[in-house]
Amino acid sequence: MLILGTNLSCVTETKKFLSTKFSMKDLGDADVILGLKIIRTGTGIALSQSHYIEKMLTRYGYQDLPIIDTPYRSDLKLEPNSKESVRQLEYASVIGSLMYATTATWPDIAFAVGMLSRFTSNPGVKHWKAVKRVMRYLKKTQTYALYYSGDPSVVEGFSDASWCSDMESEYSTGGFVFAMGGAAISWKSKKQTMLSRSSMESEFFALDAAADEAEWLRELMFDLPVVGAQIPAIPIYCDNQAAAAVASNELFNGKKRTVRLKHRAVHDLIKRGVIAVIDVRSQENLADPFTKGLKRQLVDDTACKMGLKAF
Repeated sequence: MLILGTNLSCVTETKKFLSTKFSMKDLGDADVILGLKIIRTGTGIALSQSHYIEKMLTRYGYQDLPIIDTPYRSDLKLEPNSKESVRQLEYASVIGSLMYATTATWPDIAFAVGMLSRFTSNPGVKHWKAVKRVMRYLKKTQTYALYYSGDPSVVEGFSDASWCSDMESEYSTGGFVFAMGGAAISWKSKKQTMLSRSSMESEFFALDAAADEAEWLRELMFDLPVVGAQIPAIPIYCDNQAAAAVASNELFNGKKRTVRLKHRAVHDLIKRGVIAVIDVRSQENLADPFTKGLKRQLVDDTACKMGLKAF
């Protein structure tokens, strides 16, 4: 059982009360929760999965591989396997293990894992080679942890999309990331379920997904005792000026009903002060690594800005 509180005396009284109802043992400050290791420093808290990564590398026989600087080649275009499946059950197991890592503390591999998961039913040699690269990158960044210093104390979001990134279906890949207290708190990289006719549409679909997440985060913040009653609109930075303009415009001139409904939802959140859509340069968009493979310098820069630090 995990007991949280802002008042130590209240936490102590709660433990005393519970101990009268059933037998319990106080283990002190939490150390590992659901596979996440908590590292406390004088200035903040870090969440680490280094022990999980070490076990995963050993389990699948990647512990002796040389390290590499990026999880996914920036010029790699994976296609479905047209030949016989290569170790499909093992591939599915590896992808599942990587999924847990990326949903917990490794946002920088979200795109790579999401892309590789599309080929789980029939993996080929090239897909296994890409999996191996992710493992080599995790070996290099094994000591990384999400470090929360507490500053800034407001939530900031970023959204991005890569138009027609799926070579077979021509669907786009969208992504978003939200940060608070110095590190990422929520992120996603996902193949969009609707075909977009332009980069603006794919960017707007990504913005809609980010807006939906921002609304949920804001409602969650209202329930947290450490957050004040007044919560400002959550800024969502978007590097597509056309998509940002469409979101801010009360009227939508497009004919597609699905896009019109998304526009109405996003614009309503803007009017109610839930979100604010802000234009940002592509080089400063923190959601960029959730839509494509990046070169080494950009991988390092975005990982640092998402709060990933070595411990």
